[in-house]
Amino acid sequence: MAALHLVDRIGETSDVAELALYLAGSNFVTGETINLDGGHVAGHHLG
Repeated sequence: MAALHLVDRIGETSDVAELALYLAGSNFVTGETINLDGGHVAGHHLG
């Protein structure tokens, strides 16, 4: 399964926590969709 991701590993709860901390500390990011998927859909056409 990890081979499907560009970072070659499965995401962990700490990855989500780091993103949450980044967003909580940012005063300029608003209304953004951030894909936290390890590059799984990079280069793929969705929809």
